[in-house]
Amino acid sequence: MFIIDTETTGLNIEIHEIHEISILDTRDSRQLNIDVKVENITSISPEILVMTDKRDFRSGLEKIDAILMCNNFIKDSDSKIMLAHNASFDRKRLEKMWKRNYFEFPADKWIDTIPIIKEYVSKNKIEMVGKTKKTCKPSFRLESCIDTFNIEKPGALHSAKTDVKCLYGILKKIKFLN
Repeated sequence: MFIIDTETTGLNIEIHEIHEISILDTRDSRQLNIDVKVENITSISPEILVMTDKRDFRSGLEKIDAILMCNNFIKDSDSKIMLAHNASFDRKRLEKMWKRNYFEFPADKWIDTIPIIKEYVSKNKIEMVGKTKKTCKPSFRLESCIDTFNIEKPGALHSAKTDVKCLYGILKKIKFLN
C-alpha cells in the first residue's frame, strides 16, 4: 500500500496543475517527494500562495519525468493500493496528468482515509479538535485529524511531503497500518 498526496495550484481541475506529489510506501516507509514544474504560472490561485510556503512554481521536474519517477517507485509492489485523504481529489488530478502524457496511473485501488478515520473516531468516542465553519460539526480535514491524534508535524502543512508523513502517523496510531 502507498499513501499519496498532491498539492495543486488551485481547485479547478480544468485549469490548475499539480505542483507537488508525495508517495510513501507503507512496507518500508520509503518516501518519494517530487516538485512538479507548473506550466501555466498565471493560473495559480491566490489562496494557494497563502496556504503554501512555496514561491518558485517554475522549478521542479517536467510532468513526464515526474510520472516516470512515480511509476518507477510504485512498480515493484504487488499491491498498488493508494491511500489518500479525500482520495477523489488526488485521484482525478493524478489520472488526468498521467492521461495527458499517454500513461495510465498505476493504481489497482484507491481508498479514502476520511471514512476510515470517521469510523475509528465514532467507535472510540473521540472528539475531533476542529469543527466545520458552516455546520459546526466535527471536521475531518487533515489538519483537524493531525491535531486530534497529536501527530507531530515534520514541516509546514499543505506540503505533500508533510501531509503524507502526518497521514501515515494517523493511520499507524489508529492501527489501520501496522
